[in-house]
Amino acid sequence: MNVFDDIQFYLFNHHHYIDEPADADRYDSTWVDYPNGKFDAEVAHELYQRWTREMLLAEELGFDAIAVNEHHQTIYSMQPATSVRAAYLAALTKRVKILVAGVPINLSWPSRVAEEYAMLDVMSNGRMEYGFPLGTGMEYWSNAGQLNPTTARARFRENLSIILKTWTEDGPVRHDG
Repeated sequence: MNVFDDIQFYLFNHHHYIDEPADADRYDSTWVDYPNGKFDAEVAHELYQRWTREMLLAEELGFDAIAVNEHHQTIYSMQPATSVRAAYLAALTKRVKILVAGVPINLSWPSRVAEEYAMLDVMSNGRMEYGFPLGTGMEYWSNAGQLNPTTARARFRENLSIILKTWTEDGPVRHDG
């Protein structure tokens, strides 16, 4: 057996809006403090088109998967709704797997996440893969009031359990939240 037989190749791009802005030092952070008034929808549209072409090329070149990742209020990732991006890519591709590499489920309603991603898996003919990170401090900060960082792990574990039960057990799955 060749050690390289099991290697898979994934294309991942953070989908950053722009490179480091010239005026970045005027703000505390370009993660959650950079003004959304500087956003240009025409520039963003062109960027989404470019990234889509890159993802389609990855399939054409034989990559095993393409990946999207969720982040909020940052110029470094224009992917606040990974299910939207994944659905778009699933409709445009035929073979390549689509990895949703980061859905911070402790910031989400678990039943909705389970249903949306099960639906996407069916729509893509079983090509979806998912990764559920705990999330980062920036996500907690940019979604102020939704999640207390001291309870993030407990909420993550509970939500992951609900999602997995929804996918694997007869339902409906009930939980106290």
